Amino acid sequence: MNPIGNNHLSPAALPGRLLLASVRGFCGGVRRALDIVDRLLAAEPGRPLCVYHEIVHNNFVVKQLEKRGVRFVHLGFHGLEICHLHH
Repeated sequence: MNPIGNNHLSPAALPGRLLLASVRGFCGGVRRALDIVDRLLAAEPGRPLCVYHEIVHNNFVVKQLEKRGVRFVHLGFHGLEICHLHH
């Protein structure tokens, strides 16, 4: 029986050891996007920065950026500067 192809895994079907990978950090694109946001926030302290969509799928990082003044927007608004970063 191959437990990988089985949708109904029981604990008995799993291997005896579980290896966890070490934390690898962010991919290059996300690291670049976070660096750009850091530079923009440092260039004009106190000024809100609007970023199109969350740039990382990590709620802790998103909340930390919001505390620093980043506003994540999902639509373009007239009169706002929008920094569009892809990863």
